[in-house]
Amino acid sequence: MIPLELVTMGASFALASVMKLWAMKIAARKSQMDLMIAGLTARRTTKDVNVAAARDNTNKGFSFTRRIIALVSVISIVAVPILASVYLPDFTLSYGWFENKGGFWFFSDAKDVMKYTLLEGMTILPFHTHLLAAITGLYFGKDVAK
Repeated sequence: MIPLELVTMGASFALASVMKLWAMKIAARKSQMDLMIAGLTARRTTKDVNVAAARDNTNKGFSFTRRIIALVSVISIVAVPILASVYLPDFTLSYGWFENKGGFWFFSDAKDVMKYTLLEGMTILPFHTHLLAAITGLYFGKDVAK
């Protein structure tokens, strides 16, 4: 029969070995995280330098081009549909959108089907408002970031 002291020694040896391996795994994970944080910090520093250089852009041509794009977009998105409906009352607009013809849960795939409709009169579509909001946000967003 094996003495109880040998069983205790074997069990404590196995437990100590498992704990040492576990500690080595945690130390390796910690050093991996430290390296990852150092890499992300270096990348963030480079990104901050690039963002600062882009924000400090004082090129007058860039600002003028941005203003022209914003004005032309606003005029074409807001003014043209209103003026077209006023001066051309029989003007029709063909509007297309994707409609999802869904499947049944995971048994069949959903398919996007293109639908069209003709609209008459003054039409400002969701596309127009979303595009106008995006352009306005991009135009005024630079001033807010200062």
